[in-house]
Amino acid sequence: MSKFQTLRRLACVSFLAGLWAVSQGCMKATILEYEPFTRSLDGKNELYISTYPSDFPRETASIPFMYKELRSPESVYFQVFIRDADKKAGKNPNIESIQ
Repeated sequence: MSKFQTLRRLACVSFLAGLWAVSQGCMKATILEYEPFTRSLDGKNELYISTYPSDFPRETASIPFMYKELRSPESVYFQVFIRDADKKAGKNPNIESIQ
């Protein structure tokens, strides 16, 4: 490989790396949610409550190709589970139905 070809490839790789770096930009995302809440009910079962945002984050500020700021809505959805304290996932054998 000649010296010219090596310099040409190095210039090409440098250009692509620079283009990639410039196109990435910065982003700040604020996602509002609560920490999961877990309480033992009777030794075999536990109450598990988790939350997640009620909608996708919306853009609140932007400088094209440089900076983007996202913020989720200030409302959350709750998920409430009564789960087996030992298993943590799957069907709870201690509960037949809730009415």
